[in-house]
Amino acid sequence: MRAIASLTATLALLVPLAGAALAHPPSILSEREEKATVEEVVEFRKAVSRAIEKKDAAALRKIYADGFAHTHASGKVDDKRAHIAAVLAGDPVIETAPATDLVIRVPGGWTAIVRGVSPIRPSSNGKASQVRWTAVYVRAGDGWQIAVSHATRVGEK
Repeated sequence: MRAIASLTATLALLVPLAGAALAHPPSILSEREEKATVEEVVEFRKAVSRAIEKKDAAALRKIYADGFAHTHASGKVDDKRAHIAAVLAGDPVIETAPATDLVIRVPGGWTAIVRGVSPIRPSSNGKASQVRWTAVYVRAGDGWQIAVSHATRVGEK
């Protein structure tokens, strides 16, 4: 009886610890896993671009996380609803702009940090503003969502 009580007490201590350990994503990816995850992110970026091109509001609502926020180069912040409205109105966005200096990092495979430089909005003199931008993607179910993004003006092209 004492052995059963001891085993029960031990299991009571270990079960929460096991659950906590399983709740955290792995922190290190193999080179192959990292490459595969980067490829997933590249494909996700293409799907985002297609949804924006098609003005697919339903797809866009799935693409942007509920707590999504975008900080414009001006400092203005759009939430998910406002950003989708801007996308559907045809406003230029970093998601569809051609990107240079594109870097995709996938620490742990559950988050992707993507950054690049893109020409965005034509200024009054007709030249596009160059912005350096960052977007953070997170795994959601079996796919990805955009959690947050920001752009910083770095000059004109």
